[in-house]
Amino acid sequence: MTEIKQDWMLIDDNGKEVQLPLTTKDFRGDPIVVSDFMPPTKPNSSGHIETSRGAVYYPQVARLSIIRRISEESI
Repeated sequence: MTEIKQDWMLIDDNGKEVQLPLTTKDFRGDPIVVSDFMPPTKPNSSGHIETSRGAVYYPQVARLSIIRRISEESI
């Protein structure tokens, strides 16, 4: 089954969905602009975020998480 990016969302460390592009700070306190994300491809994966400079990191670098949206069909 192919995963669709719309099935996923990027959340901050408070559990709130964030909108892209997102200007935030990385774990060192340096400014970072998150421009896109790639959902996990395996069950134990966390996915990746992409910065405006084209760098790719784990979402935890910017204190973010990628989670699956809960559809009304699954409730």
